[in-house]
Amino acid sequence: MTTLTDVGLAALCCQVHAEYVHGTSLPPSDRLPYEVEEGNVEYKLQLLTQDPDRLRQLTTQMHWRLNEGRNNAFYEIGVKDNGEVLGLLEDAMVHSLGTLARLCRVVHAKMSLSRFRYGRDRRHRAIRVKVARIVEPSSTKRLRVSVIGDFESGKSTLVGVVTRGCLDDGAGLARMHVCRHRHELENGCTSSVSEHTIAVARDGHFRCIEEFQTCDFGEHDQDVTAQQERIITLNDLAGHQKYLKSTASGLAGQFPDYAMLVIDAVRGVRDMTREHLQIATALNVAIFVVISKIDLATNARLQQSVTEVTDLMTTFCPQQQIVWPKSLPTVGEDHELIRPLTCGFTIPVFQISSVNGTGLDILQKFLANLEPKRVWATTAQTPVEFQITQAYDIDQAGIIVTGLVQAGTLGLREPMLLGPDMDGHFCEVVVKSIEVQHKAAQTLCAGETGAVRIRFVSTAQPASRIRKGTMLVHPSVCPIATRQFDAELHFLPDARAFRNNFQAVIHTGQVRQMAKIIRLEDPMSASVTKPLSTYFPATTMCRLEFMYWPEYIRPDLPLVLREGRTQAVGRIVRTVPYLHQTTGVS
Repeated sequence: MTTLTDVGLAALCCQVHAEYVHGTSLPPSDRLPYEVEEGNVEYKLQLLTQDPDRLRQLTTQMHWRLNEGRNNAFYEIGVKDNGEVLGLLEDAMVHSLGTLARLCRVVHAKMSLSRFRYGRDRRHRAIRVKVARIVEPSSTKRLRVSVIGDFESGKSTLVGVVTRGCLDDGAGLARMHVCRHRHELENGCTSSVSEHTIAVARDGHFRCIEEFQTCDFGEHDQDVTAQQERIITLNDLAGHQKYLKSTASGLAGQFPDYAMLVIDAVRGVRDMTREHLQIATALNVAIFVVISKIDLATNARLQQSVTEVTDLMTTFCPQQQIVWPKSLPTVGEDHELIRPLTCGFTIPVFQISSVNGTGLDILQKFLANLEPKRVWATTAQTPVEFQITQAYDIDQAGIIVTGLVQAGTLGLREPMLLGPDMDGHFCEVVVKSIEVQHKAAQTLCAGETGAVRIRFVSTAQPASRIRKGTMLVHPSVCPIATRQFDAELHFLPDARAFRNNFQAVIHTGQVRQMAKIIRLEDPMSASVTKPLSTYFPATTMCRLEFMYWPEYIRPDLPLVLREGRTQAVGRIVRTVPYLHQTTGVS
């Protein structure tokens, strides 16, 4: 839907023309108050630019003013930043309103003329324009896909090809768009979790998310929001064994709907391939497989890799059928052909090349038809819980935290509790601004990742004291920190023997901390639940205790227990409140 049609703009231009002809403007004013950076009022002497970069800056500025005014902003056209009212001639005013209308299309807003003033003389006018954001419930589907597999299997290259729409040159061209650190580019080994988002249009075509947010500002601007059918977030995880802790945190803390297991056609199934698949399968994440680099493999080697993949899936997912799609319908065609591949009873396996493009069209059609597995809408009305992945101390901006909303909807100026700290305390903060995909936003909903600028109500803290796994929680939750908790664990077949006081690293949400087993139920006498598959044994109940400081966790969060390699996977059953003499809100 176009928020400001050509007909609507023509009506505004007729209103402007009538004003210039008949002259019913307010008397000239010496000057208005100086423009301020905060607030929802923006002064513009004129808006004549057609430069795309400048238009993107103006779009960001409009987002800011709308957020400051809670979806309403006012533009004073023909007024300098110091408040001097100069006005514009009719042609320049019409041109400026046309530019403002283009900005409104991108931010999904409407505009109306509020007030006319005389400028430097009776031929010049200044206009006050009201801009109002159109708030509608979003129908865009959002899903998360974790990209797993052994190192040098082509994960980052594939993510770069899918998100940027360009083939690789065989020398790391596509990977350059994905890697976060210089050493990742130099040695080709991903060491951290990176997030990349693509938008799927209603016709099934992929577009980089930045194209939707900034728009191309061509001759026929379209409403950005209406084009999107679904948003796919790809989490590129590390493949090397020494970065397994980052991969475990990504799978346990990013709540993926699917896991894309990438296997090198030349090297075949490796130890870390099995390791990653163990974790994803035990966490009940839906799996699909991509055999990459088929342009480098001989027919015999490719057939051997196919056999290895078949044996691997038969071991870990014996109740699911392996399928090898050769063609798929586009979005909007026959959904009956794609539904069996996404129902959870099959494991699709794709063969692709990121260099010559073989099989990429089938993989993209599959991604475009994926449906979210996790229903975040069920938690949209609950109190907000925002898990923090990183904190930054930005000059002149303050503390900015990034992370994922686990529950509820986070809004501007909302009071929140930040914690727990090393003593189990929570402190009061206020949300000052929100940014989603490099764009200012009014809210951040469950299942979305974003950046949040916060202000401390009392004593400020440096970003260095906000560790990974800290939470922003609504006060109505009355959060209590935890040191001890009970968990259901599925110990892997090759796990070492566990006993009381055994220490291992716990990954749950974004929490990553050493914990010890203080009570281990005898597996032979444990209340046996249904195994996840024939590969995973029955459930064992354990009580664990964090070694260093309390955390905020809640029941049903997935959990990975790691001691060197992954030893057990399960979920949190209950938490024990951490009682301290001075525990409370500071």
